[in-house]
Amino acid sequence: MTIQLYHNIWQYQHSSIAPWPRYLLRCGCCDNRIEIYYADDGLEIGGVNGTLEDWREILLPLLRTRKNKRNRCG
Repeated sequence: MTIQLYHNIWQYQHSSIAPWPRYLLRCGCCDNRIEIYYADDGLEIGGVNGTLEDWREILLPLLRTRKNKRNRCG
């Protein structure tokens, strides 16, 4: 299983809304994807907004778990 990573600045066409830098993570074996928008004060991951500290509190313990070799895609 691989994760494809894309980084770009996303912006509405013909809009005065400021551009949003984002990461797009796509699964290498299926069509699943997640968008991560970021700013100086926080992140939006999969449509959920939070401060950087909130996301650290949630994600860091998950990254410290043991390696699991099970493939989640078909």
